[in-house]
Amino acid sequence: CSLGRHLLGWLFLLGSGGELLLMWSWAVAVGGKNAEFALPTYHAVEALLWAGVMLGLLNARGWFSKVMSNSLFDHFGRISYSLYLVHLPVQIFILAPIVMGGRQGHVDFHALETIWRLAASALAAWALACACYWLIEKPFLRLKSGLLVFRRSSTEVLAQ
Repeated sequence: CSLGRHLLGWLFLLGSGGELLLMWSWAVAVGGKNAEFALPTYHAVEALLWAGVMLGLLNARGWFSKVMSNSLFDHFGRISYSLYLVHLPVQIFILAPIVMGGRQGHVDFHALETIWRLAASALAAWALACACYWLIEKPFLRLKSGLLVFRRSSTEVLAQ
């Protein structure tokens, strides 16, 4: 089973990586704007291929799998849904004065205030995501695990 998973990981990596390279070479050959016009879902397809590359790297059991299996990534994996929900409102609240105050939509990313606001928005989003995870998401996950529907085995459900 382990060998099959290892082999499947390499197949995902080589297949997705190869398709990604082919897609990039096509986009370069026809030009970026022309590629987006010819294939409006270009970025969605690219994202799916990157997901395949990640699956391949994680299942290939190499150095990448060891690097990704650490407590920092585990922490962000746990709070990822909460972080997904809170990051945009937090960034809009903290970064709006810079974006609205910039001339004609131009934001100076080298300005000290911009750097501080970007750091503050990342820290605030992380803190709020941690609070949401511990105060909302985790209690509901505990509640869900106690429900009778989720405690039955699949054979009991199929037998009914």
